[in-house]
Amino acid sequence: QPLVGLLAAIAITSGLVIAAPGARVLRRGFLVLVATALVAAPQIMPIVGQQLAETASTANNAFFEILVRVRAPHHFLPSAFPTTSATRFGVLLVAGITSLALSPALRTHRRTLGSILLVVAAGCVLYTIGVEVLESSTIAKSQVFKLTVLAKTIAGICIAISIEHTLSQKYSFSLRTGPVFALLIAVIVLLAVSTRMDPLRSRYAVLNREGAPWDDLYRWAAQNTERDATFLVPPSNSDMRSWGQRSIVVNFKATAFQSALMREWHERLISVSANTDLTAGFVEPSALDETYEQVSGERLKTLQIRYHFDYVARVTPLTHGDWREVFRSGAAGSDSQIGPVYVYENVGPSAPRSGRAN
Repeated sequence: QPLVGLLAAIAITSGLVIAAPGARVLRRGFLVLVATALVAAPQIMPIVGQQLAETASTANNAFFEILVRVRAPHHFLPSAFPTTSATRFGVLLVAGITSLALSPALRTHRRTLGSILLVVAAGCVLYTIGVEVLESSTIAKSQVFKLTVLAKTIAGICIAISIEHTLSQKYSFSLRTGPVFALLIAVIVLLAVSTRMDPLRSRYAVLNREGAPWDDLYRWAAQNTERDATFLVPPSNSDMRSWGQRSIVVNFKATAFQSALMREWHERLISVSANTDLTAGFVEPSALDETYEQVSGERLKTLQIRYHFDYVARVTPLTHGDWREVFRSGAAGSDSQIGPVYVYENVGPSAPRSGRAN
């Protein structure tokens, strides 16, 4: 986020200088950039230093091959954006530019806002060429394409001002801060309680966690296993560390940003998902879960020797004789697609430890 803020400051300052060139604007713009850079530095500089400390070719290859193509292409590759998202952005941008060009209320700001949008457009075009054509890790790390958020914000402001001006001219009234704020709160509340658009409750899962079968596992693990126990969990599981307070072998979401650790994450993800091919690009975590559930008991013993975990958690029962069921969660409610969660430990000859669960 500090990097995106710094990019936004650069784009806004550049637009201001283009719209009204002069020593005064340049001086003020420079001060804004310095202040933004100082605020962002505590988070950005350690990351930059870490990158410089690694071998450039190795780090860049790992970054582009694993993080850009496999883990988060939607953060780096414009071509990875869903068609629906790109369409919505295009409609919003066209409406915003139309409002900026035609609304009398925006006449005095037309040159400034237009210049900022041009800077954003130029940066996005150069970024797309650098990432999609040249496959430059350095350019990808800049994440300039996230300036589209700034373009969306400007477009939204232009549309809102245009609508307000049109209504005030037609009905002889002006929208005040109070009604606008109340309307904003109403929209947020409606989104929060909606069953189809559930942004707040999905962001803050603590509001809606009761009765889920995985939560039964987390409580059991926290209360009945040793604190240093390690679990093998499905790749999509992101809660075992926080809610279960136990270590895991790997999951999809938590990615290391050092090249060696990034490659280790990649190898572990392939291993626990039945050697799923991840060279072609992004794979949905749910698809990795499906292959994870197909891993045999014999394969799990091999993985245990390699990664030294104590328990296996899955939704598919294991019938292999060396794996003993030590926990089974209660069935989920009727609105859930997930059945019981099973936990197994190896009690066969190859088991590194046994009898750890209370």
